[in-house]
Amino acid sequence: MLVWLVSSALAGEPEEGFYAGSYGRIDTSTDLEGGGGDAVKVATWGPRLELDPYMELDLGWVQRAQDGARFKVLITPALSGDLFHYDGQWSEALAVRNLFAEASEFTEGAPLSAWAGSRMVRGDDVYLLDFWPLDELNLVGGGVVARPGRSEVSVSVGANRLTGSTWQYQEVVVQEPGSVDGQTVVALDRQRALGTLRLGVEIPAGDVTIRPRLYGEVHALPRGERIEVDPFTEPERVPMASDGGVLVGGQLSAWGWAPSSFVHVWARYASGLAHYGELTIPVDGLDREYRARDAWSFLAATAGNHETKSFSLAWGAYLYYKVDADGVVVDFDDRWEWVEVVRPQLFATDHLAVGLEVSHQHVRPNGLNPQTGAADEPDVVKISLLPAIQIERGAYARPRLHAVYTVSVLDAAARGFWSPSDTRLHGGAQQYVGIGAEWWLDSTRPLTPDAAPL
Repeated sequence: MLVWLVSSALAGEPEEGFYAGSYGRIDTSTDLEGGGGDAVKVATWGPRLELDPYMELDLGWVQRAQDGARFKVLITPALSGDLFHYDGQWSEALAVRNLFAEASEFTEGAPLSAWAGSRMVRGDDVYLLDFWPLDELNLVGGGVVARPGRSEVSVSVGANRLTGSTWQYQEVVVQEPGSVDGQTVVALDRQRALGTLRLGVEIPAGDVTIRPRLYGEVHALPRGERIEVDPFTEPERVPMASDGGVLVGGQLSAWGWAPSSFVHVWARYASGLAHYGELTIPVDGLDREYRARDAWSFLAATAGNHETKSFSLAWGAYLYYKVDADGVVVDFDDRWEWVEVVRPQLFATDHLAVGLEVSHQHVRPNGLNPQTGAADEPDVVKISLLPAIQIERGAYARPRLHAVYTVSVLDAAARGFWSPSDTRLHGGAQQYVGIGAEWWLDSTRPLTPDAAPL
C-alpha cells in the first residue's frame, strides 16, 4: 500500500528487528437445507459476511544503517479456499501477496521512501462490501513516495503478463528435426505496463482531519500475434492490436471527531484495460480486434463509521455503471448497479457485542436476461444478526469470534439470475447460519484512517 511508504513505522513494526502480523477470516456455515451456506449476490460487490476463508501472514525485517537509514523487507504469503479439515484435500490455494524491500530516511532532510518488488498497492476500502473503489493494484515493479509535511506524492510503475489464455502469452509446439514430440516455443509475449500517481494532503480543522486525494492509473499493452490451431486447417496467425486504458478519480475523507470514526467518498472513471482491472483477462466483451479500449465504467462510493463507547454505526454504498467493448448497445453485460449496507452494533460489555446488518442490491442490465428472456431488474435484501465476542469495544476491534444468521430475500428477477438447475436456490428466501472469526494482528493494513501514521 503506497500509503504506508512513509518514514514513520507502522503499528506492529519495530524500529529494528523481526516482526510478524496477520489478517485472516474463517467460518463454517449451513443453508438449513442440508447444504453449506452460499453467498447470495447479483451485483459485482456484495456484503462480506459470506466470504470464503482467507489468511495473510506478514513476515517483516527492519534494519537501520549507522546514519539512520531504514530498510524493510516484507513477505506476505496468503491462503484461500476450502480448508483441509473441510474438504479433505491437501490443496489450499497459496499466493504471495507481498514480496518487496523498502527504503526510507536515506536522504537527510528529504521525506522520501522507495520500494521495489511485488506488493499490494491499495488505499482505503469499503469494508462492509470488501472492495477498494479507487486505488487497488497488485503490482510487480517499484515506487517512490514524497511526504513533505502533511502532503503526499506517490508514483509507482510495474508490469504483468497474465497466463491462462492466449491474450497476453501463448506457447505452441512446433516440429523439430530429429524429435517426435516437437519443441515448445513462445508464440505470443505481451507484457502489460502499469503506472500510478496519487496526490493527497491532510488538512487539520480543529479535531477533524480532512484529506482530499487525486489518483490515476495508466495501462498499456503492445500489439502481438497469436496462433489459432485448428485440427482441420493450417495454423492461422491472428493479429492482436495494441491496447490500453486509464483510470482517474478522487477521494474525500474526514476523521477525528470520535475514535475509529471516519467517512470516505469516492468517484472514479475507468476505460479500457483499467476498467477490467490488472489481473483480469477480458475474454468477453472485446471489439473485433480483441481490444478492450472502448469499455468504460463510472463508480461512486461511500463508506464510514461512527462510534461511541456503547454503539457504532458503519455503512457502505456504491453506484456503478459499466459498458464492455463489444459495441452492442442492448447488452445484458452492460448495467447499472446500486448496493447499500448499514451495520449498527451495540457493545454490551468490553468483549460482548451484537450487530444487525441490513443490505440491498439492485441491478438494471441494458439487455434481456438470456435465461428468462425478460428485462429483469433483480433486487436482493439481506438481514443479518451478528452476536460477537471481541478483544475490545469497537466496530473494527479484532480478533473477533462471531455467529451470523442471514436471511436473503430474492424477488423473481433475482431468482432468474440463478440457473434453473442450480440446487442451491431454495425459493425467494435463502438462509445462512454460520460461526467464524476474523483478526488483524499487527497487520500492514489500516483499520481506520486515524490508525495510520501521519
